[in-house]
Amino acid sequence: MHHPSGSHSLKILAHLPMSPATPLSRRSFLRLAAFSGLAAAASACSMPDQLGRMLASTTPVTPIPWATKTPSPVTNLWPAGSDLASSLLVANPPRATKYPDQSEAWNGIQLKGLAGRDFFASLTTPLAALGSQLFTAGQDYLASYYIYSTADEPVFFWMRPLAGLNVFGHGPKLATRQVSRVWQVVRAVAPDQLAQISDPSLPPEAQTEANLYWLFQGPSNLGWSVDLRLGGFMLEALGELPRSGVAVMGDSTTEGFSAGIDHPMAHEWTTWAAALLNVPFYNRAHHGWTTGRMREEWNNRISPLAQYCRFCILQGGLNDIALGESLESMQANFNWMWQKAEEQGMLPILTTATPYNVIVNGGRESVRQALNAWIKQTFVRVLDIDAVVRDPSDPSSLRRIDGWYGDGGHYDQDAKRAIGEYVANWEGWDFPQPGPFTG
Repeated sequence: MHHPSGSHSLKILAHLPMSPATPLSRRSFLRLAAFSGLAAAASACSMPDQLGRMLASTTPVTPIPWATKTPSPVTNLWPAGSDLASSLLVANPPRATKYPDQSEAWNGIQLKGLAGRDFFASLTTPLAALGSQLFTAGQDYLASYYIYSTADEPVFFWMRPLAGLNVFGHGPKLATRQVSRVWQVVRAVAPDQLAQISDPSLPPEAQTEANLYWLFQGPSNLGWSVDLRLGGFMLEALGELPRSGVAVMGDSTTEGFSAGIDHPMAHEWTTWAAALLNVPFYNRAHHGWTTGRMREEWNNRISPLAQYCRFCILQGGLNDIALGESLESMQANFNWMWQKAEEQGMLPILTTATPYNVIVNGGRESVRQALNAWIKQTFVRVLDIDAVVRDPSDPSSLRRIDGWYGDGGHYDQDAKRAIGEYVANWEGWDFPQPGPFTG
């Protein structure tokens, strides 16, 4: 039996339904965006209205509560007041505009208006304006604030800059119609330089930024226009922290449209989990890979991420079973990857194998069931995603409802969201979180 890690419990509400499919599928849009460019894809789906319907649900997300422990009081280092009116919070008009007169009180916090109008809309603080005494080189800090969106659909955004569309898109944040708190851990490389991890294969010192990014809009799922309310800004000193990211290895059911870079427009289960936990997930899954191929690609895909990751999720086995590989070979490969993750300082987590109609049609469903039984009996850190997506009336099949079944093996958007919420609810996570708000 492999040994568990320490943990504290997190809870989240059950998964919620998503909006129905639109005339141009999200799969078609992302393929068109990848091969023809964003403008062509936008034109094909009559931007912005169809894009907004395509990329997000109309059902609000309940933010994950961090209420199982009461954090100790902390000192708010933010020097300029807690609301958006501060001159140290700089929007970049016309891309982003502050509307401090649009103000609402929430639990004693003033939430004020910010409108974003395109990909590069942002809210930042120039580090030079903060003076040289605030940040200490080599130390970590947690920047947080409260936010909600006036739109029905959830909005993904970032707390770091994106250079364009086809870049590493890890670490998204989420705004819904419900007020939630978002945060980001940043490393001070120098008093006037923060590490902004744009490429997780590079060390922090190789990628620095002279601004503290509170919000970067990116490829908004609402057609490049968002209307937000923000407030309660805090900055806390954390000292020097251990790694806090999550590396993910898997096959096409996990890869989706992430393309090995967590593509900013790909909403996979890793996207939802990352946004709900406020922790970057690095999705390095690849279509068609067996567990043996994952093992071969480990040094290319996972080893470079170890410098940033506390956990490593291992998902696989579907291609092995479909191709006739033995249970023993999968067990050997999973054991190897588990040990390799531990050697690199990460805590490995296994997922169960989800239903796949190709496996059923090939008469190998019993192998999938045997693999899942072995995983649950052998490892103490297990995410039972099979239980999330299988049909209650037919455990060999994905749920046969719109938004879940997909093509019978690659589950659709509702299922991805449900898995992401389930993963965020796992009780073994142990990440930094903000202290109680102090204005």
